[in-house]
Amino acid sequence: DAEPDATLASKINQLNSELNDAEIPAVAKDRIRASLATLQDRAKAAAKQAAKAGATGAVEAARAIRPHDALPICIAHLEGAFDRPAVLAALDTVRANNPNFAVLLAATAPESDKITFVARVPKDLVDRGVSASDLVRAAATRTGGKGGGKPDAAQGGGSDPTKVPAALDAALDLLQEKLR
Repeated sequence: DAEPDATLASKINQLNSELNDAEIPAVAKDRIRASLATLQDRAKAAAKQAAKAGATGAVEAARAIRPHDALPICIAHLEGAFDRPAVLAALDTVRANNPNFAVLLAATAPESDKITFVARVPKDLVDRGVSASDLVRAAATRTGGKGGGKPDAAQGGGSDPTKVPAALDAALDLLQEKLR
């Protein structure tokens, strides 16, 4: 049965360690080490391919994100197995399509309770008092997490995916308050 990518590398390392302690002929050890090295290379290639596919999926989802009707922000919840680099790629896509808008993305993976928040705010909105760090913190705290960063870029995390809609609403409320 298939091992998750995260545990596959550690299993290979464990097998190498056990092989060092095994009392078998050196020729057999060399053959087994060569097989494990090949397996490790294949595992690395598969992990890279999975990360690339995740980034592609996140970017595709980002292309569909539209600005808020009344506020200068693009805000969305991406659902899928997206790691932080994939979510950052999605953020860059949204920013490229909407350079004068703040962007706040939340991403949850169906197999875990982890939430990733990323935000970017353009300079003109930072000058008006909007902070990416404040937006992320407002959202992350609603989901049992924390976050922070700089006024123009921030990241955070949370642990209660059921509260993501309320978290994004809290960030919208904060933005609206800052722009009054």
